[in-house]
Amino acid sequence: MSNPAKTTQQIKSQITRFSTKVSRELDKPKRRFINEMIYGIQASKDVKLANIARALDEDISLIKTVGRLSRQIGSKDLTPTRRKSPYRGRKTLHRERYSTCSRSI
Repeated sequence: MSNPAKTTQQIKSQITRFSTKVSRELDKPKRRFINEMIYGIQASKDVKLANIARALDEDISLIKTVGRLSRQIGSKDLTPTRRKSPYRGRKTLHRERYSTCSRSI
């Protein structure tokens, strides 16, 4: 018979590796949210936030965990944050601005 704690740890490790690959470009709070949601959905076999929060089994109250997940899932932007370009803020000349129009009528 296998040890349930060891199996749980292996599953968490596999989910963490997968979620790290999926959310590589996101900032740390968004990566953590993706990791917790994937684990919670898998562990609870449900998509309801209360059941996901129960599966996370955190030390804080269930309502606080549900509230946090709800806020994070309600955020409109889960896209990667843009890295600053070394060219950002430089003035560039646009060809269209300085070209002459030679259209015949």
